[in-house]
Parts: sequence; C-alpha cells; structure tokens
Amino acid sequence: MERRKMSISCIIPFFNRSEKVLRCLNSINGIDIPDIEFLLIDDGSNESESNIIRSEIKRDQRIKYKKIVKQGVSAARNIGLQSASKKWIIFIDSDDQIDAGEFNSIVRTINDETDVYILGFTKKMSPDNNIEEVNFQNMSCSTQQLLEKELKQNFNRYIFNPIWNKIYLNTVTKKIRFDESFSYGEDLLFNLNIFKVTHSIKFLSSKYYQYNIEPNSSISSCFYPEITKETIEINEKIIELFEYYGLQKNCRDNIIEMLHNTEKRVVQHKKKYILDPKQLTNELNKDKKAFKAIYDKIAP
Repeated sequence: MERRKMSISCIIPFFNRSEKVLRCLNSINGIDIPDIEFLLIDDGSNESESNIIRSEIKRDQRIKYKKIVKQGVSAARNIGLQSASKKWIIFIDSDDQIDAGEFNSIVRTINDETDVYILGFTKKMSPDNNIEEVNFQNMSCSTQQLLEKELKQNFNRYIFNPIWNKIYLNTVTKKIRFDESFSYGEDLLFNLNIFKVTHSIKFLSSKYYQYNIEPNSSISSCFYPEITKETIEINEKIIELFEYYGLQKNCRDNIIEMLHNTEKRVVQHKKKYILDPKQLTNELNKDKKAFKAIYDKIAP
C-alpha cells in the first residue's frame, strides 16, 4: 500500500516532564506520512510544563493538543481514542522515541486485511544506556492460533502486554476502551479485550519504537496495594479469552502455570515492600485463598 493512502492517529498522553515530551516529539519530526495526526493529551500537567509544550508544538500543524483535568493515563488514552479520526491507531508513551525513517518504511506494508500488527522494538535501559532488541519473525495468524501457540510457550509478555508496539485498525478499537479503574496491567487488559474482536494478526520483524526504561519509573518500584485485586481480575479476563476461543480445556495445564507465575510476582512484590512479618503473613494467606478461587474455576 502506498504511503499516500495511509491514515494514522498517534495517541500520546503525558503528565509534566516536558523535556521527555519534547524529546519524544522531536523523534516524530521526520515522519512524512501526509495523512497523520498526533493527539497530544495533557493529563493535567503544571501550567508551566503545559506552556512549554504548547509553545513548541505551534510549528507542527499535525499535532492536536488537548488539556484535561488530571484523570490518569488510561483516561487520557480514552480521550485520544474518542478523538481519533484516522484508519489506524498507534500509541506512543511520551518518554519513549520513534525512529521516523523506520516508521515511514513500515507503514508501506500495512493493509486492511489485518486487524492488528505486532512489531519488535528496542529497549534502552538507563542509567547505562544498555540496548536490547526485541524481535519477531514475519508471520500472519488468526487470534486463536496466536493464543494457542503462545500459551504453550509461556505467554510472551511482549506480545500481550504493550500497546505501543502495535498498530490497530481503528474499526477494531471503536468499542474498546481502557479501564480507568486500573493502574496495574491496564495495557494488558486493553489488549485482552482487543483480541476478543480481532480475527487476523500479523507480526513484523521491522521495528520503529524505542522503549526507554528508567529506574523507579514503573509501578513495581513502589508498593501497590491493589496488586492482588487487579492481578486476579486480569487473570479472570485471560481465562475468559481462552474460553471464548474454546482453548481452556486443551490448554488447562498451561493456564495453571501462567496463573502460578502471576501469583509468584504478587508474592515477590509484597515480600519486597511489606516489612512487618505479621502483616506480610496475613496478606499472603489472603492472597492464597483469592488465587485458589481462580484455580477452582478452571475446568478439570
């Protein structure tokens, strides 16, 4: 497909940290797709930070800026989805970067026969700036084929978790929104809902996205009280997805293994941050009962 036929909405939410936002926006300067919009959603930044961004984006008519009262990244993305007018949807985190040249090349391969494209990406880890490449082989498959294959291979989180290494057909995202009550795993939850309404998926070996990882930048860098509740709710959604495609019984052992792995992550999180032994024991006992209820739902 020729680039002139491409129509893309890029959704970029941000909160303060104008220097990171400007670095991100600078990386998109070289994108030369004629029919593209950048939906820059300011999630209640300080006015001084907002002014910096507003001043800098005046020169680029492709950027559509909207400031909202702070509601969180999921709400900001939802506003972007509501405003998106183009055929394809892309998400960019404001502290990450785009390789504009690669982006321009990759979109030439996009066609309407695929609902979701999944791409590799580059991880850049501070403070040492170590680089790691995450690669996929070129491959087309149905959603059911993907789920069955990946569950048996331990559920690759780089396929299911991120939203920024995907290109979504807008008609697929029309009725899907981010759950604004979640602060943990909201991207995965969005993708689980997406995979219920998709039929065709294509992996591309090409990559245009640089995922910048900074110390203490994720929710795992501090105690999150709702981690058990939200992990269990996400696990229930995962089970529902496999039930939807008729895979639950055939993949029962793999699902149980996946659940055990998520339970281990919750336990590790609480052991790291709950220092009082009695409180920790009480928390872990409650979690054990909660996870058991999930295991019991899986058909023997």
